[in-house]
Amino acid sequence: NTPLTLLMIDIDHFKTVNDTFGHDAGDAVLKRMVGESMIQLRGSDIFCRLGGEELAAILTHTNPEQGVQAAERLRRALKALKVATNAGTIRFSISIGVASLVQGDLSLEQIMKKADTALYKAKAQGRDCVVMAG
Repeated sequence: NTPLTLLMIDIDHFKTVNDTFGHDAGDAVLKRMVGESMIQLRGSDIFCRLGGEELAAILTHTNPEQGVQAAERLRRALKALKVATNAGTIRFSISIGVASLVQGDLSLEQIMKKADTALYKAKAQGRDCVVMAG
């Protein structure tokens, strides 16, 4: 019976990073992204890679407003990163979909689906943004 917020996170145009700079550079971007995300998130939060460039963060004891604030803070921090690789310096942005479980009335699968739908809305709005599930 505590609030929980889920962030679905996707690196914008990650395929272009791999195609332009190579897979080693793409791996470097992923590693820096994960490292910085772990700095930005709390120790009680759960951060995981779902596949490819899609990741998720479960923010425990976090209401919807706090979740959006955390997502914005993460988005800004990652956008400011400069990843030095043998192929050159890479900057990237992320899109984040946010969904919250406040009353305990939804399953984790439903929350993931809502956050994923919000993520696709963020991409449709031009990427590099945070969208809260409606």
